[in-house]
Amino acid sequence: HARPGAEGATGSTCGGIPNDLDATRPQVLLVGAGTDDYAQSSQQIIANANRTFKALRNAVGAEVPIIAIGPIASPITDTTALERVATAVSYSARMFHVDFIDPVKGKWLDDPAMWTPDGLHLSDAGSADFTRRMADELEHMGAARCAPQSEPQPPG
Repeated sequence: HARPGAEGATGSTCGGIPNDLDATRPQVLLVGAGTDDYAQSSQQIIANANRTFKALRNAVGAEVPIIAIGPIASPITDTTALERVATAVSYSARMFHVDFIDPVKGKWLDDPAMWTPDGLHLSDAGSADFTRRMADELEHMGAARCAPQSEPQPPG
C-alpha cells in the first residue's frame, strides 16, 4: 500500500504488519487496498502488494485465507485510476493465492447518497451498504456469517 505523505510525497505502508500476527492465529485475514495507491505506477503497486502479501503469507502460513479488498470509488475519485489499482493488486493477489474483491468493478457505492457531502467518507447508509456487500461476498466465498458470541460458560 502506498499513500501520500505529509507533503504529497508517497511512501510505502506495507511495513505496518504486526510482528505477532502469527501468534494471534487468525482464521481469515482481510487486507484493504486504499484509494491513495492511484499515485503510484502499476509496477510500484504490484511491488508493494507483493511485499505485503509475501509478509502476510509468511506470518500466517498457507492455510489461512487472505482476502484483499480493492479500493472504493467515491464521487470525487478517478474511477479509471482506481481500476488500474485494482488490476495491479488483483494481479499480485493471484501470485500469492489471495482472494480479491473488487468494489470498483462491482460498482459498489456509486450512488452519491452513500457518501457524506465531502464525497470522501461513507455516510451511515454507505457504511451499511458496504457492510452488507462485504458480508455477501465473504459468504459467497464460503465464509460463514459471524453471529454474536456469548460469554463462555464453565462446564457443568
